[in-house]
Amino acid sequence: MFERVQRIRDMDRGLHRAKAKHQYLLRGHVFCGYCGSPLVGSFLNRRFRYYHCRGTYPTATREKICHARYIRADYLEDNVWVKVREVLENPAIVLASIKEQLEIGKGCQAESLDKEILKLKRRMKSYDLQEKRLVQLFRYAELDQNNVLDEISRLKKERERDKELLEDYLGTRERIATLKQAEIGLAAYCEQLKSNLDAAPFEDRRDILDMLAIKVSATPESLEINGVIPLELAEIKTTDEQPYLLTTGQTSA
Repeated sequence: MFERVQRIRDMDRGLHRAKAKHQYLLRGHVFCGYCGSPLVGSFLNRRFRYYHCRGTYPTATREKICHARYIRADYLEDNVWVKVREVLENPAIVLASIKEQLEIGKGCQAESLDKEILKLKRRMKSYDLQEKRLVQLFRYAELDQNNVLDEISRLKKERERDKELLEDYLGTRERIATLKQAEIGLAAYCEQLKSNLDAAPFEDRRDILDMLAIKVSATPESLEINGVIPLELAEIKTTDEQPYLLTTGQTSA
């Protein structure tokens, strides 16, 4: 929550405080795909709304830094809103994509992840036994001390490597489980947001863009949209002793 507020404040700092004469849905959410400057609204020929890059004109502290052309506001806002609706209407698709990214990052599916965890746990148990055998061989047989110490050092490094890998795999499995638990709460959250999206007034649409921390990178040729699904808002009923399980953190979508 704190981090989302800071992002919104940072976006506001980059904008003039003058009151806009016309409504621009993406004000504070859209930036130039060429130079990263904010896109601001312009009303041309007393008929058409546009967004244009602030870097295309000089200021008191810098020269002109960009040559981006104007972008029709209707075109830009309609395309962004269509994508936002797709996310709100299909939250399961977003969760499935996140789960896939987690699994790809570990190079395995959920089923093989469990097998790898079991294999690592068994291997961890074997290290103590191997070290005891080395100490016994050193004590009762005439083995070179340096060789034994080198072998013990090798086992220690392998143990630390496997321990880190096991913790990583366990964390991935926990995050996948959290996504499954969050799916119900996230679906309800999105259901509330998507109701009457077509008829949503301007301020409601602005609120939705703020809640999802939408950030748009736009040029006349391309459009990239990023946002945040606040999974910490998902609440799942579990037991009488622990009535709600709150998911923590936020997930890029």
